[in-house]
Amino acid sequence: ANADMYVERANESVRIALNGKLPKPDADVQLENARILYQTGIEAQPTSFQALTGLSIVSLLQGKVKDGVKYGEAAVAANPNYAGGYYALAAAYSDSSKAADSASKGKLIGMSQQANLKAGLLDKPNLQGREVPDGKAVFRYFETGGRTMVITMPR
Repeated sequence: ANADMYVERANESVRIALNGKLPKPDADVQLENARILYQTGIEAQPTSFQALTGLSIVSLLQGKVKDGVKYGEAAVAANPNYAGGYYALAAAYSDSSKAADSASKGKLIGMSQQANLKAGLLDKPNLQGREVPDGKAVFRYFETGGRTMVITMPR
C-alpha cells in the first residue's frame, strides 16, 4: 500500500475541517477521519515521516498534545532531515508547555524553540526566522511546502 495516498486523503479532511464552514461537530469528524487515514499510512509504511508528521498535526488540532509530541518525535526520528517534522514538534512542545508546571515549562519552551530553529535551518526559504507555530500554521506549511512530491513513472 502507498502511504502517500493516505496522507493526501488525510490532508483533504484536515483542509475541510479548517476551512471554517463546518459546524464544530462536523469539523471534529473530519479531523478524526484524518487521524485514521494518517494512522493507516503508518500501517502501510511504518517509517513514513510524513504520516507521522500528519498524526502530530491532527493530534494538536484535536487537543491531544501528548500524542502530538509523541508523533512529532517519531517523525523527527524517522527522518532527521525533514523540516516539517521539526516544525510540528515545535508546535507540540509549545502546546505542551502551556499546561506544564513551572519546573517543566521553561524546558519545553526551549525545546520548542530549538525544534523551530532546526526546521528553519532545514527549510531556510520557508521557515527560517518564523515564530513557533500552532497546529494550523504547521498544517498550512505541511500541506504546501512541507511535503515531498510524489511523481509516478510513466508506463
